[in-house]
Amino acid sequence: MAAPKRLSSLTDASLAAFNKSAQKWDKLFCTRIVGFFAYKNANSVSFKLRLQSQKTSITIGLAHKITITQAAEIALKMIELINSGEDPKDALRKPGKTKTTRIISVPENDLAYLGNFFKQVYVPHVIKEEWGSAQNNINTINREFEHLFDRKMSELTAHDIEQWQDQIEGRLVNGKALVFDSIKRKYDTLLGVIRLAIEVSNKPKGPYAGLLFESPFKIRALRGASKTQKDEYEKRRKEIDKLNRRIMEDSELCSIETAMFEFSKGLSEARERSRQHSARKHLPSLLSKNFAHWIIPFIYLCYYTGLRPNDVLDLKWEDFYNGKFTITANKSKRYNEPVIIRQNIGTRKRLFKHSCQEVLDLWRDDLGSPATGWVFPSDNDTSKRLGRDGYRKAWNSILKLAGMSIHVYSFRHHYISYQLSIDTDKLAVAALVGHKTTKMIDEHYSHHLPSKADDAVNQM
Repeated sequence: MAAPKRLSSLTDASLAAFNKSAQKWDKLFCTRIVGFFAYKNANSVSFKLRLQSQKTSITIGLAHKITITQAAEIALKMIELINSGEDPKDALRKPGKTKTTRIISVPENDLAYLGNFFKQVYVPHVIKEEWGSAQNNINTINREFEHLFDRKMSELTAHDIEQWQDQIEGRLVNGKALVFDSIKRKYDTLLGVIRLAIEVSNKPKGPYAGLLFESPFKIRALRGASKTQKDEYEKRRKEIDKLNRRIMEDSELCSIETAMFEFSKGLSEARERSRQHSARKHLPSLLSKNFAHWIIPFIYLCYYTGLRPNDVLDLKWEDFYNGKFTITANKSKRYNEPVIIRQNIGTRKRLFKHSCQEVLDLWRDDLGSPATGWVFPSDNDTSKRLGRDGYRKAWNSILKLAGMSIHVYSFRHHYISYQLSIDTDKLAVAALVGHKTTKMIDEHYSHHLPSKADDAVNQM
């Protein structure tokens, strides 16, 4: 008797191989169920179904908790629900558990209600402003505060937040309770919606004048962290700092540079193959370029300057003068005022093929030797700089070639850690990387600082 045909093309063997070799955010699609795929998370693999109409996906479950067949059955049930106009998430609910239907009817045009203001004003606003965290904030509000959507913003109370906090403090993520800072970030996202409502309400001639004049929370709505939460957070923070905020190994840096040039070579060869087709002969060859892709000089500058990736993308050719550059960095978690960063452009090289000055000269040559304008202009409009997260796709390709999994921000951590390790003054390091004070260095890089107690003993 023939074995029954599998629902999914995914197998235990292919899933195990994917889990072992895939990088974070990689996908392994099923060829039998449209939209069904395995997704590589930071520490595990999950099954998901992509909703084509909404350009989003629903998590079905973790691969170590359900089988491929179980996940495929749920995916098929979701598709069936979508086709019948029902909520696909009903397929995830346990038998007997139905979706709660709200009895209260909310007028769609009344922006005094949190849900209406969020969907009709806040979401379009943050998307238009292209905030880097816009989608995360939108998802957080939908996930955490949907139960308050049918309430007027002016009628929200501290008790609402207390109830939500009671519920979320019992939630486990990867077997661990949420740290207080995670809870506070979610709450701050809600406050962001409230602040925008107040801001637009106080514009006398604006379309939303008089909507909400002040915060509904007269007192601090969120409870402070308990001693246990504070201790746990501090413990995790120190562990993460030691793991991420460090000097990168020479072998890591060499692997990255090798992968950069493999990536560049691959692009050049692919372009030459494209140029062989009659319809693509107009494409310029990349063989004569110093760098086949802007990601290469971008990575070099992240490494040599220790700037935030977004600050590197903000560089203009007029910022460079007489072997130095000066840039105004606008991002600061603790301060609203911009920070001016000044650095010398290095001409020395240790591990990498090119020095910082050589990289700038070669890249300028590739762009046609411009005197002004963006160092990394947009491909579609050179009057604009590249997008905030435009480097991610190319960077992930380089990481695959290098067999590594790190963030571009690691070069900033490396720069700061290295400067501290050679006893560069903390205040000088802070100025070099765009911090107004040494507080961030004291909090997150203290493991690189020499112990004053040890120094005192050594001097005795």
